[in-house]
Amino acid sequence: MDYVEIALDSYTDFVKFERLAIEIMAREGYPHIKKIGGVHDDGIDAEVVYYSDNESETIVFQFSIQKDIQKKVLDTIEKLHESKVKFSELIIVTKNTVNNIEEIRKKVRQTFNKKINLEIYEKTTFIKILSLNKSLMLRYFPDIKSQLINDLFEKDTIFSESSEEKLTTSFLKCSLLFTFNKDISHHRKTIFDNTVLAIIVDKKECEIVDIAKEFDLRFHKIIPYEQLIASIERIHKLKLIDSGEKKIKPAQAAAERIQGHVATINNQTIELIEEIINKVSVKYEKKIDQKLELLLANNIKKALSLFFRLYGLDYSQNSVNNVLTLPAFRIDSEIDIIKLTKDQLPPILGDILVYCLGETIKKPTIKQANILANWAKAFVGVQIMGLDPLLKEFQISNLKEKVFLLDTDFVLFCITDFCPQSSIYKKLLFQISKIGCQIIIPEDVIIEVLRHAEFSVRNYAYFRNTFSIVDEVIIEEKVQNIFVKDFYFANYIHGKHYKGFKEYLDNYYEPTSPFEFIQKVIKQKLKVKLSIKKIEQIITDPIPVETLDQLTGVIYDETIKTFKSFYRTENENKTIARTDALLYLTVKMLNKCAPHDSSGILIGTHYLMTSSTRSVRCAKKIGINAEIIVKPHNLVSLFNEVGLFETTVEEVVNLFENPFLVEVIDN
Repeated sequence: MDYVEIALDSYTDFVKFERLAIEIMAREGYPHIKKIGGVHDDGIDAEVVYYSDNESETIVFQFSIQKDIQKKVLDTIEKLHESKVKFSELIIVTKNTVNNIEEIRKKVRQTFNKKINLEIYEKTTFIKILSLNKSLMLRYFPDIKSQLINDLFEKDTIFSESSEEKLTTSFLKCSLLFTFNKDISHHRKTIFDNTVLAIIVDKKECEIVDIAKEFDLRFHKIIPYEQLIASIERIHKLKLIDSGEKKIKPAQAAAERIQGHVATINNQTIELIEEIINKVSVKYEKKIDQKLELLLANNIKKALSLFFRLYGLDYSQNSVNNVLTLPAFRIDSEIDIIKLTKDQLPPILGDILVYCLGETIKKPTIKQANILANWAKAFVGVQIMGLDPLLKEFQISNLKEKVFLLDTDFVLFCITDFCPQSSIYKKLLFQISKIGCQIIIPEDVIIEVLRHAEFSVRNYAYFRNTFSIVDEVIIEEKVQNIFVKDFYFANYIHGKHYKGFKEYLDNYYEPTSPFEFIQKVIKQKLKVKLSIKKIEQIITDPIPVETLDQLTGVIYDETIKTFKSFYRTENENKTIARTDALLYLTVKMLNKCAPHDSSGILIGTHYLMTSSTRSVRCAKKIGINAEIIVKPHNLVSLFNEVGLFETTVEEVVNLFENPFLVEVIDN
């Protein structure tokens, strides 16, 4: 019952909440609860007194609608002590969600140097009882359902600005609906239905001709009426729209579900922001006043909003050039997400906030991971709707014709077992193979994998003494050699207890016949149909030497600025730059017959699977513009969106690129 949560979240009348809280507590096992009358500032809103053998025990109740429950608890106990009130137990009753009850109890013990019996009843208790008692719901929230349709059009999500056009917000709301509701997701034919629903929600009331005009205006696509009618019928079966003879409008159920999901994710996100601020306050030595706290909250919201918008890009040339179909989701490439995070904050506080954001994204709690994953999926859904609402055509006919060349890092993550990305990369590769795509590993990549193994010995020697004393999130970002990173996770996180790094590396590197040995490892670990080929076996036309040399030089200039280059010789860095240039130009030549329509998703024939965009950026510097790379996290998101496979919350979060921790490492 989503509207119960919406009702609680919108409740601001404390007097009515106090009456509701007493009724809830009476049903929860305190039938003799008694409201304390008059103006009371001694920490008591209600009490239950038990008498036995001429003695009495008092349970004190305090009701609250404020967000900061820890502060409320500490202030209440302070007042009770000042008023010399004796009590056996303190019960806090709040309409908000409280995830850190044990931490609050610990804080109480530390602050007052004694154990105090503390119980907290929060939102879940209210939802449980109100959902089961319709009469109680009607008495306290008589108009809630009638407000939902208005809320559907008026209230934004936490990541929507009032200046943005309403259709964009409508897209995000409907994307959240499909993100949260798996039953709906499994029944929908394509994301096309999601787009149709978003247009209906935006227009409040419309005819089929209006929907068709919107597709023409937004996506430059002429949609046959028969296709729109079929979509409307599917949405109608889900009870998300009311369809009359002419006019179509969102149904009451749509309002309840969409606003319920929006309210849920909004409140969860507010809690996430508060948790990040609490992390910051622990690390910051000075007092954070209310003005600074508001500034922190605003910066976190803006930084996360930009983070999720950027996460959904890179599907097409349009997205890379920041010319998305939906104007409100255009991203200025000059925006610096770190500067946005630190904006107007004292330097040290800004640095701490960057670290805490990076740490939260890298190692979230289970609940935080769910919030992050849901926002990521929702924004990806919006991006895909903006790029290609007719995704069914892409899914069925186009993808199986693709050829993917695998880059070095992707192969390394697939053959290792303990890095956070390894499991999802293997799943992605298996799905590509299952669809029927061709998978090629160039021999130059195999040679780079072997160099990676050779480099790892030096890299391990450099980092080995930091493994047990440095934060895990820092190790994961700082250690760039994937074999060393995998060894760290195997030994220090998963408890595999290799005797030494050599014992681990022997699984991948055999010095007497390294090339043959690593090929066996790759085929054994990947377990998909693939071919290992020389570049000249992949393309027939030779790559112009002058172009190859020019691109190699530009990539080399970028490569030596990276952290990894510190551990390599000049010749090693030049070899890596040449391989990157060779792979990019090879895939570019393979796409010379591909269509030039840049508005679709993966419209080329051949793609380089890599998480690096360095070769693309460097190619543009010398006037070569070809969008022929695909990032693993984008393809995972796309597959998840069209229902080719499901990702776990952990897998989604592990795929996040983390600009906040990159900043920490750089400093």
